[in-house]
Amino acid sequence: MPDQARPRNAAVMGIGVDLSTVDPILILAGAMLAVWAVGTWFDGPGWIHILLTAGIFLWAWRVATRKTGKPGGGSSSGKSAR
Repeated sequence: MPDQARPRNAAVMGIGVDLSTVDPILILAGAMLAVWAVGTWFDGPGWIHILLTAGIFLWAWRVATRKTGKPGGGSSSGKSAR
């Protein structure tokens, strides 16, 4: 496969993920949920459950606003793309 045909920033595993679109807040939310899961598995302290709330909030917020990166989401031009 020639170098020109390869997608830029493709994931190492070859799944074709464009790394320029990876959102660090989504990664943070996933990390928070992973820490929460491990903490509850080993009977962690009660405050660790705030990681569940914060992780789900960050994940839902970024998915809802990911189109433009601004709060409110949607298209900024007001016209629908067809």
